[in-house]
Amino acid sequence: MFGVVYFLLILMCAPLGPSQSFAETLVLKSGKELQGKIVENTADYLAIDCGSGPLYFEHNAVRAVIVDQLHKEQDVSLQSPEEFLDRGIALAAEEKLEEAAFIFSEGLKQFPDDRNLEAALRIINDVSSGNVTREYAIKVFCGARALTNQLYETALKELLDAVRENPEDTDVYYNIAVAYQGIERHHDALRWLSKLTEARPEDAEAHALMGIEYYLIGNSLRARQSLIVARELFRKQGILDKAEEIEQLLRDIK
Repeated sequence: MFGVVYFLLILMCAPLGPSQSFAETLVLKSGKELQGKIVENTADYLAIDCGSGPLYFEHNAVRAVIVDQLHKEQDVSLQSPEEFLDRGIALAAEEKLEEAAFIFSEGLKQFPDDRNLEAALRIINDVSSGNVTREYAIKVFCGARALTNQLYETALKELLDAVRENPEDTDVYYNIAVAYQGIERHHDALRWLSKLTEARPEDAEAHALMGIEYYLIGNSLRARQSLIVARELFRKQGILDKAEEIEQLLRDIK
C-alpha cells in the first residue's frame, strides 16, 4: 500500500553528460540554495557548477535537488490522486525515480492527505537517504505497475523479491496480499494481511481488505469482525466516505 509531510529528493541519477542542459537548484540543509548544473553525482557526493567551477557537497548536507527543466517537460495534466499515482509508478518502474518523485510531489500538493502518494514518495526518499537501495525501490514499483495491469504473478515475483531484501517495509505486505487475491489464493492473502495488521493495527485499509478476503472464503463472522474494525478506524481517521462504503458492505453480509 502506497501507506502531511512532503519528502524532498536528493538526485540519484548517474553523472550528467555534457550534452544535457538541465538547470538545477541545489537546496542545502542549511537553507542555502545554489543554482547551476549538476556535473557529478556519486554515491558519496555531488558537484554543482554555478558558473565559476564545481562545488562539492556530501549527500548528507543536501536537502533536495530541483531539476527545473525536467519539471517543465513533465505534463502534469492529472486530475485525481489515482492518476498521479499511476503516472508516478509507471515512471519509477522505468527507473526514472527523479521524474516519479516530481509527479508524486505534485500530486501531494493537490491531494495532501493521500496516503498512497505519500508512501510512494517515501520510498524514493528512502533511496536518497540510503535507507533502501535503488534496486529495491524499482522492484517495488515494478510490482505495483504489474498490479495495475492485473499481472498478478509478475507482481508477486517482484514484490516477494523486494520483501526478501527489506522485510520491514510493511507497505509491500498490502500489495502482496492484493496480488494473491488476484490469483484467488485467499489464504496466502490473509497470511500477509495478518502480518500487516499485527505490525500496523491502525491500518484501516488492511482491515478492510482482510474482511473482504474472509468473505471470499466464506467466513462471514470473521469478515464482519474485520470490516467493523475497518469502519471504526476510518471514522476515527475522519475518512467518512470509506467508512460509509464499509457500512454498506456490512449491510450486505448476513
